[in-house]
Amino acid sequence: MFAAMDPKDGTRHLGDLLDLKPSEDEVKAAVSWLLGRKASPQFKAALCQVLERIGYERIAEQI
Repeated sequence: MFAAMDPKDGTRHLGDLLDLKPSEDEVKAAVSWLLGRKASPQFKAALCQVLERIGYERIAEQI
């Protein structure tokens, strides 16, 4: 998920993430890990974009 947020090469990694078809629990765990440290508003926005693109809008709304 973190790699899919990369503005230069994120598209390729987003495809990989979609191929993995992560479960909701896996996505929640990844989000928890990513937000477990200080995160800027821009970082959170990028994370929300990835979540929306992989079909987890509901999780994105909670960030």
